[in-house]
Amino acid sequence: MRHSGPCVSARGRGAGAGGQGARKAHLLMLAVEAVAEQARTPGERRVDALVEAAERGDEDQVRFLLMSEVDEAGEYPGVPPDAASRLYGGTPLSCACCLGHTGVVQLLLDYGASVTLRPPPRGPLFGSWLPLMIATQHVPEIAAAIWFEGPQGPWAQRDPLDIVRLLLAAGASPEAVEDDVEGSGLEGLTPASPLAYAAALVDRPRPDDPRDGQWPMPMEVLRLFKQTRRSRLWARLRRIAPRVG
Repeated sequence: MRHSGPCVSARGRGAGAGGQGARKAHLLMLAVEAVAEQARTPGERRVDALVEAAERGDEDQVRFLLMSEVDEAGEYPGVPPDAASRLYGGTPLSCACCLGHTGVVQLLLDYGASVTLRPPPRGPLFGSWLPLMIATQHVPEIAAAIWFEGPQGPWAQRDPLDIVRLLLAAGASPEAVEDDVEGSGLEGLTPASPLAYAAALVDRPRPDDPRDGQWPMPMEVLRLFKQTRRSRLWARLRRIAPRVG
């Protein structure tokens, strides 16, 4: 996974870069986007629309695209909740987890989105991390945005802790290890798992500026991970105990 902050478009990244080389790279990306736009099939356009709606946090549009449609010509199935965008490289769930859209995450899980499916390792937005790692990595950034903007800001409606709870309830593992960590905040972390990342955040010195977003959310995430690991261990032991006895 190559991005290190909230999901932004390649267009937004390139436009702000300086230098002639950056401008050429930006123009090349625009050309690639234009060609990809023209080459997309109707089905791919619907998948891209779902990913874009998940990124915006547009629950109504996400629900509309997931639902099947019936008209005089027959039934048209909704967009699969795990469909990956060939243009962007992300899935709706990975995108919603990245930006803290709790309602969209819940909706996608209700429609059967998988917490063990990795986004394809391509495109400017996403790599191949599992949704729980994506959500965990962005907890400090979302917490900082919530603190900075205050209770009336748009980020106040996003709760990364709820997303972590939803993913854990759906079966996500806090001990799942990520391999694609080069150039990311997980580089050098062993093992590169959500549990280890949350523990590393908590072990850092407490910041003087709460906008750093490290406290108290990572502490709560770590507590949730340990609680989940403990409860799943006890559940396995209860299943094994009758056989041993």
